[in-house]
Amino acid sequence: MTFYNATQRVMEGELRFPLGEGQEIARLALEINGRQRGRLVEVSYTLPITISVDGETMVNANPVRPTSRNNGTTRQYNNVPKHKETLQVEKREVQTPYIYALEFFKDKENAYLFYLRQRESYKELPHYYLDVSSFFYSKFKAEKYVARILSNMAELYPDSCQELKAFAYILEERKAYAQALFVYQRILELRPEDIQSHRDVALAYQNMGLCQKVYTVFWDIISGKIYKEHPQARVFKGMEAIAKKEIKLLYAAYKEDLDLTIIPKEFRTDKIGYDIRVVIDWNHNDTEIDLHTIDPNKEECYYAKPTTKQGGVLSKDGTEGFGSECFHLKKAQKGFYYVKINYFGDRKQKLETPTFLKVTIYTNQGKKNPSKEASVIRLTRKDKEEIVARVKI
Repeated sequence: MTFYNATQRVMEGELRFPLGEGQEIARLALEINGRQRGRLVEVSYTLPITISVDGETMVNANPVRPTSRNNGTTRQYNNVPKHKETLQVEKREVQTPYIYALEFFKDKENAYLFYLRQRESYKELPHYYLDVSSFFYSKFKAEKYVARILSNMAELYPDSCQELKAFAYILEERKAYAQALFVYQRILELRPEDIQSHRDVALAYQNMGLCQKVYTVFWDIISGKIYKEHPQARVFKGMEAIAKKEIKLLYAAYKEDLDLTIIPKEFRTDKIGYDIRVVIDWNHNDTEIDLHTIDPNKEECYYAKPTTKQGGVLSKDGTEGFGSECFHLKKAQKGFYYVKINYFGDRKQKLETPTFLKVTIYTNQGKKNPSKEASVIRLTRKDKEEIVARVKI
C-alpha cells in the first residue's frame, strides 16, 4: 500500500485498516537510509508512507517525524507558517505542600528552623531540597541557608547523577561557577561514558576562564579519544558538530589564552559569531525535550522546520541522553525572541519526579559585548508545551 505526497507541503493524516474477524496487523516496518526498523503499530507518520501488513508488502517511508523511541507514543507536528498563539512567558511557581507550609513564615530564620523539622518527612525526595533552596533564594535572598539546603541534598545523594546535575544547573544559574565545576567533575567521575558529562565540564571550565582545558575536552570529543578511553560511551548525534562549533567560538573570543600551535587551521577563524544562541540541557537521562524558537516575525523554528527565513538554524534533534539542543542566528532582526519547549517526558521514569531544564541564552556570542544568562526550569508531567524564556535583541 503506497501513499504519495505530490505537494511541497508537510501533510498529516490518519490511516485506518478495516480488518476481518481474526485478522490483525502483525508488524509495521520502515526503510530508512537502506535499513529496516521495526515499529509498533500505534503510530502516526507524515505522508508519503508505504507499510507492510503480515510481511506481504515492503515499505518505503519518508516521515517528517518518526515515533518517539520505539515506545508506541506519537509525536505530531503541524506545519504552521507563523505562531498564532499569545506569546507570553508564564510565571512558574512550585505548588507543593511543603512550599505552601514554608510560605507561612515572614522571616528566613524561622522558616529555616521549620525546614529542619520538615525535611524529615521529605528526605526521600531529592527534588525537595532543590525546591526549598529555590524558595529561600527567591523569597529571602538567603544565600547562607540556600547553600546549607543544597549541601544537604549533595550529602544524601552523592552518587546520583540526575540530582547532582540539577544541583550544578542551579549553581550555574546563580553564577557560582567554581562550585558548579566541582559538581560537574563529580558527575564525570560517576558517568565518564556519557559524552554530555565531558561537554558539561568543558563549559564549566570556560565559565572559570580555563580556556586551554576547554579546548582539550572538546578536541577529545572530535578526535574520538574519549570513545577510545571509554569504549562503553554512547555516541550522540550532533555532539561532534557542537564540539566543533564550541572550539570556533572559543578561538574567536579567547585566542590570546590558547596555545594556537595545536589548534587545527579549520578552527582558527574569526568569521563566526551569533547575535543569539539558545542551548537547552536537562538532568534526566533518556528524557525527550524539543526546543522551539519564535522570532519577531512569529516564525517558529523546531524539529520539522529547522531553519528560518532570517537564517536561524536548529541543531539535529537528540532523542537520547541528557540533551542538548541548540538554536543559533548570526544576524538577528531587532525585537523579541521567545524560547518554547515541548516536553515529552521520560520513558523510564516511573515516579513523579521533576525534570530540571537549563536554558542558556547567549547574545553577541563571538562578537563584541557578549552576554550569557542561564535559567533553570522545573518540569513535571503536566508540563507539555510552554514558552519558558524571552530575550530582546
